[in-house]
Amino acid sequence: MKLKKHAFLLILGLFAASLFAQENQEDNGQLLSVESEEVDSDAYEEVISTETKKKNSLSESFSNFFKLGNQTFTEHDTLEFSVLTPLGTLKKEEAVFVSINDTDLAGFGSPYAAGYDYVFFDEADRKRFIDAGNQYLKDFENKKLERKSRKTNHKYGKFTSDVYFGSIKVQAKNQSQPITYLGYTFKKDSPYFMISCLTAPNMRYKNKDDPYPAESSAISYYFTKSQLKNLMNLLSEENLKSYKTSVISEMYLSESDDY
Repeated sequence: MKLKKHAFLLILGLFAASLFAQENQEDNGQLLSVESEEVDSDAYEEVISTETKKKNSLSESFSNFFKLGNQTFTEHDTLEFSVLTPLGTLKKEEAVFVSINDTDLAGFGSPYAAGYDYVFFDEADRKRFIDAGNQYLKDFENKKLERKSRKTNHKYGKFTSDVYFGSIKVQAKNQSQPITYLGYTFKKDSPYFMISCLTAPNMRYKNKDDPYPAESSAISYYFTKSQLKNLMNLLSEENLKSYKTSVISEMYLSESDDY
């Protein structure tokens, strides 16, 4: 009986010791796990946050750069104007204000009919455009706009613009240099300033076997007074210089971060 009693007590003691050791091991494991998780998690979150911010900064810096053919375009801003629908009514369109790097060309791009068109002006033509816009605004204020004349869409002069066009934005790689008129017209008794680009040969087209169109389409843009003033401001040399300074700064900062 004594032997059985001693054996029972021994087994009971071993069982209790086993439970204590297991409980102590679990407690220690939980403490170590919590401490490790707190330290590593904070450090990991800090690293991830820094790397993400750097990546986002670089992404934002270059998000407005893209290439069409051999040209690098930079989108700076947005603007609005109207275009004619197939039914002859005006439809408001949002456009992007764009410059071509390493050139003096600046202008805008937007959907037009079944494609996408960019219209660019060089420095001399930007001055002509701004002068024409100022004359139109003066004629508007002085009530000198003619309602019944058919030649008003040519009134403020002409020059040769650079047009890039294609079926969609990223495929606007065709290029032409159409004669471009500046003037105005009335739609439902309201005057609109006009930019009209005539058709012109596609410089990318070589022969009839090419898949490209032989020429660009005629395109016209209609501006209210406020929309015209906005484009005049965007095309001003002061504004373009500020954009170029900003782009150079972004590139420099991005290269520094990358280094």
